[in-house]
Amino acid sequence: MTLKLYKLSALSLGAIALSISPVTLAQETASPTNPYPPQAIQAWMSVCVRDDSPEAQVFCQCTIDKIQNRYTIEQFIQLGQNIQSGQKPPEEFNQIVQSCVPQEQ
Repeated sequence: MTLKLYKLSALSLGAIALSISPVTLAQETASPTNPYPPQAIQAWMSVCVRDDSPEAQVFCQCTIDKIQNRYTIEQFIQLGQNIQSGQKPPEEFNQIVQSCVPQEQ
């Protein structure tokens, strides 16, 4: 489950970076440190959550919440483009993702 969720989040980031338009960027509202447009969050969740399991929902919501608190939308898009082109995600991104992985008991 851990590896599957991590791979999905990295793939999600790449897919979302390609789907966010400049018009979407102008529609931000307040909340997290770097609030993303609803379309970006919906795109993340739809790509990240591959099944209806509560674990996947919680994981994906956790990652997007923490990503918004660390990266601006522009940084997030650039990160996604870098991953799409084959670059590895930065360690900070990996730590965000890992912090959201449910702990096995």
